[in-house]
Amino acid sequence: GTTTNGDYLLPFKTGAFLPRCPVLPVIVRYPYTRFSPAWESMSG
Repeated sequence: GTTTNGDYLLPFKTGAFLPRCPVLPVIVRYPYTRFSPAWESMSG
């Protein structure tokens, strides 16, 4: 599989799935008043 960083198509890393352990999905919600966890850029 593949994934993207927004500019390039990258190979999907499968290392986390090699042990074949169950995965527990988690959802984290933040109010976007002062901080957005989706924003990755930092200036300075």
